[in-house]
Amino acid sequence: MSPPCPALGRKFLSLALLLLLLIGLASPATAADKRYSFGVMPQLETAWQPILAEIADLAGIRLELDTSTDRQDFEKKLFAGKFDFAYLDPYQLIIAHHRQGYQPLVHDLDRTLSGIIVVRKDSPIRQANDLNGKTVAFPSPNDLAATLIPRAELARLTQITVTPHYLTDEGAVYDSVVAGRDDAGGGNQETLDQQPPQVREQLRLIHQTAKVSAPPLAVHPRIPKDDYRMVMGALLALGRSEAGRSLLAGIPFTKIGATSLRDYENLTAMGIEKIYVPGE
Repeated sequence: MSPPCPALGRKFLSLALLLLLLIGLASPATAADKRYSFGVMPQLETAWQPILAEIADLAGIRLELDTSTDRQDFEKKLFAGKFDFAYLDPYQLIIAHHRQGYQPLVHDLDRTLSGIIVVRKDSPIRQANDLNGKTVAFPSPNDLAATLIPRAELARLTQITVTPHYLTDEGAVYDSVVAGRDDAGGGNQETLDQQPPQVREQLRLIHQTAKVSAPPLAVHPRIPKDDYRMVMGALLALGRSEAGRSLLAGIPFTKIGATSLRDYENLTAMGIEKIYVPGE
């Protein structure tokens, strides 16, 4: 048998090295050189940090926090398209999609947002129609579940006009209603359930709003499809492990899954744009 040709051996070796190089270029370690900005409301930055570290390990793409000082600062950056990826509330998504083309990727399949309106237990107000001309406390002008959806629903479904009284948070809203400073208050069931018994037991629910899909993680259209699919895949992979689900619960994501703009269509018909306050 003839000895192997040295030139042929070198050719096979070169092909093998080229293949290894190509595999290396496609590996997460090399892809980790890709970095994108990530925006989120300030109170959720701590919960997202370990998740972003996991995305870097799993997808090889680093999402780096672009911090905001408050809601106004976050929305200013978001609506100007400063964030490559952002975790945002559903109505922020509607605006960000209209202005910049952001698309939702994943959200919590088991969670929805809805608002409630409560009154004192001994109040003569029995239903939403009784609120016409009354003063209603809300946590902030643009809180989606506790302010925007209830106010829009009152105006659209019952043609009710109320005088809004904005406070600092939902706890302050419930306290104000109990103290009789406001006729009613807007909130959501989760925060109502968290109130101490002496507050909760003095309140009565008179209206539950329609439900909207949970807040999504969204991506700017400038991001390559392969890259945002890698990020999306990493998040879905976290949802399949006990440790990953524990991290995601801090957002909260209890059952993470894919989403699209179709899941948020009902928001566009609510008339929220009429009461949304830019810059608040």
